Amino acid sequence: MTLPFENNTTQVVKRLAKNSLKSGKLRNILIVLAIALSVALMSGLALYIASMETSNSRQLNNLQQVFFYDITETQCDMLRQDSRISEIRVTKYGKRSEIENYIIWPMYIEQSEGKIQSVEISEGHYPIAENEVAVDQSYLERIGENLSIGDTISFSFYDGTQETFVLSGLTNTGSTSDVYPIYFSEQYAETGNQLKDTLFVAAAQIQGAKAMTADEFLDTIHAIGSDCGIDRPSIGENSGFVQSLTFNPKNMLIAFCIGLVVMLAGVVVIYSIFYISIVNRIQYFGQLRTIGTTEKQIKRIVNREGTLLFCAGAPLGLAIGSLFAWILNTEGWSWINFLIWGGLTIIVEYFAVLYSIRKPAQIASKVSPIEAYTTKGTMQNLKAPKHKFRKITPFTMAKMNTSRNRKKFIMTSLSLAISGIIFMVGSTFLASFNQEAYARNGMMEYGEVRIYLSENAAQVNEQGYSGVQVDNPLNETLIQEISDIDGVNRIIAFEKLYGTFEYNGRREDDYIVPFTENEFAYLSKYMDTQDKTYSDIVKNREIFVLKNDAVEEIFGWKFKTGDTITFEWFDGTEYRKDTFTIGGEITNEKAYNDPECFTALGASGWFLMPADLVHSMIPENYNINAEFLVSTEWDSKEVEITQQLNTIITNSDNLQMRTLRDSINNNAGMYNTLLTSIIGISIFIMMFSLISLINTLVTNIMTRKQELSVLQSIGMTRQQLNKMVQCEAGLIAVWNIAITLLVGGFLGFLLIFSLNGIGMNYLHWAYPMWFAFAYVIIILAVPRLITKVAIDLLRQKSLVERLRETG
Repeated sequence: MTLPFENNTTQVVKRLAKNSLKSGKLRNILIVLAIALSVALMSGLALYIASMETSNSRQLNNLQQVFFYDITETQCDMLRQDSRISEIRVTKYGKRSEIENYIIWPMYIEQSEGKIQSVEISEGHYPIAENEVAVDQSYLERIGENLSIGDTISFSFYDGTQETFVLSGLTNTGSTSDVYPIYFSEQYAETGNQLKDTLFVAAAQIQGAKAMTADEFLDTIHAIGSDCGIDRPSIGENSGFVQSLTFNPKNMLIAFCIGLVVMLAGVVVIYSIFYISIVNRIQYFGQLRTIGTTEKQIKRIVNREGTLLFCAGAPLGLAIGSLFAWILNTEGWSWINFLIWGGLTIIVEYFAVLYSIRKPAQIASKVSPIEAYTTKGTMQNLKAPKHKFRKITPFTMAKMNTSRNRKKFIMTSLSLAISGIIFMVGSTFLASFNQEAYARNGMMEYGEVRIYLSENAAQVNEQGYSGVQVDNPLNETLIQEISDIDGVNRIIAFEKLYGTFEYNGRREDDYIVPFTENEFAYLSKYMDTQDKTYSDIVKNREIFVLKNDAVEEIFGWKFKTGDTITFEWFDGTEYRKDTFTIGGEITNEKAYNDPECFTALGASGWFLMPADLVHSMIPENYNINAEFLVSTEWDSKEVEITQQLNTIITNSDNLQMRTLRDSINNNAGMYNTLLTSIIGISIFIMMFSLISLINTLVTNIMTRKQELSVLQSIGMTRQQLNKMVQCEAGLIAVWNIAITLLVGGFLGFLLIFSLNGIGMNYLHWAYPMWFAFAYVIIILAVPRLITKVAIDLLRQKSLVERLRETG
């Protein structure tokens, strides 16, 4: 039987590809590094996002899905017996105590086996005896004590009492909050002064909750509460768990967009490197065409080179990306995520590499033997010079060499610019993220110091905050004392009438914030007042509602315009009760950003009322100030102002103070994490640029060694040669710098503008001058260094030897 003839050249193509790779080790190293970086970035990003989801899922598995607040021991027993609850852990929370500018919070957490996360003791054990206590390591640092297990520790509580305990355990949460939990034993929770009279809080998980929809879960916990006699406001779902029951495409879209940008940067760099590699090997591919290699085989050789280089770089990149994701979020690491997202990244990157070398492969396949032997590292014909004579200098020769292949020049500049633009956008975000502006977001937007009624004083007073206001320390005398401090510009007073409202069968504590007729002129823009005047709403005894959506989440209903609501309050002498009409609501978020509405909305609860109506409800001499916001010359006199205010506040047990500096310090950890992440990713992306630049510079020099040798043989000095090559590199760098600084700066501005539009008002656009300066220095310095090294390598051979080489 005669077999059909088959010309199988697969093995030949493989050998040619391997031989081609052996002839360009430096080029191969650069391509492998580019592929590794691209895979590392994409896999690191994908695995990090997946690890965040995994760690969040693991945390949710070990956290309560719902809290049942303020319940009795009988209700706790009923919850334990409910078959719909898979696990329950009982806790007790005491009243918080303010101490200087931090808070201690007494609590007991039941110690039992189960999935719901308990207190993780890093040293010692959870309190057992009544006189034992556990605290966080950060608390000891705050009070400046270096205590060990077994030492005694004392606490001063809100009611003025002081108790001493034995330190039985330490936690190490790494928290930067100024609220410090103090853990007590079960025995103390039953008989101790700070916990014995408080109700229970039950943390629970629901049977089969993961398979439910968000609505089904909420209906279930509300039904459980109803069956156990627990009011709906006393049921608090874990919002993170509820969100996990609903698919949120936002995070996926963000990750996809970032991944697309990273992949685009990788494709451009890999394309650029392969393109330059192909152009510089024109003669080699011409030789292959001379001996009969077809266009299809040339493409297969180039694709084979790309595949072999990808196989070398991808595992390295995947290892780096995985390590990056593991370091950032160790708790969320999962081998399943690694197999899924690592494998997907490899597939996507492989096709990206094939796509990026598609055009260079076509260029290589179209090279004719004659064209190859008349070309020296360029694929573009020179146009006739416009001038018959031109001045020959290292710079003009650098310009001529650059113009010989504009496409190669453009691709190198583009690959550099894309990475640079990403760097500049990230740098713009960092430069625009002002820690002070972030700390000012909210109450401190118009001042730097908050002076407010002490929570401790309110907790020990029979009438609460209303009782503290009877002899209110936030009075004219205090205003005068603060005003006398050098550097104080303005004092903004916030009034609150504390009381209890009754509506729709509910009775809850809250407060009313008064607004003046002048403020009404601005507030009315955000109210549905139906053209009513300030006098009309005073006459009609109307009250206005804020945050009605939050009311619905908590109670399951909203306040309705036109309904009546009963409010009970202490007027300094006795309790009074009256009924008011709900005149409307404010739901427009723009109202909270309106400076003219700040006094009314800056410290508001759920209710607003005309000031004339509020003051008619209390005696003339009853001062309902609740807080002062002090505006100062903070930048120049922070220390002096803080010291003098501390001296004034120390004289009153009913006042507390918090400064802008306190807020900045509390947010420092978050800012440092953000800074490290963005700079790390930006530097990682910049390495694409540097690899592309190094490849261009080195291959240009090494493939033109005969040309450079000829120039030296006809009289070009070593200094002139160095200057010419460095000018070529400088032209690439200058174009890249111009594009990066202009386009990157513009896109950075658009980013900040867009983020401002969605409420991130603490981002104040600022051009990242120092980042830009550092970028310019690096991009100018690296070419100079690389060209010097390449020329030194070239000069290791004599001029005669270089002239004899065939290329």
